[in-house]
Amino acid sequence: MNEVVTLIPRSHHGYLDIAILDFFRSDRALFNLARRVSYSRGLSYIGELVQLSREQLAPFALYDQRYLDRLEGELSNVNIGLNARAAGWRSPKQVA
Repeated sequence: MNEVVTLIPRSHHGYLDIAILDFFRSDRALFNLARRVSYSRGLSYIGELVQLSREQLAPFALYDQRYLDRLEGELSNVNIGLNARAAGWRSPKQVA
């Protein structure tokens, strides 16, 4: 399945530097999903997570679309989504 790649405007780049586990800390199910993705893929920041597609995240959500819907809902609260690219954004791991 081909998913549309969305571009994240520079005005939203600040959200990309937030640690994945901090972003989802208030929701236990999403926190556990984020932890599985983070540890398995070696990701630390929202900017790394949003580059993944729903298909790539499905195994970490145990193929339960409700978790992916909730994850996308949380990201949409700050006007970002999955399968996204942010021109010029670099992970803080790369900058350090």
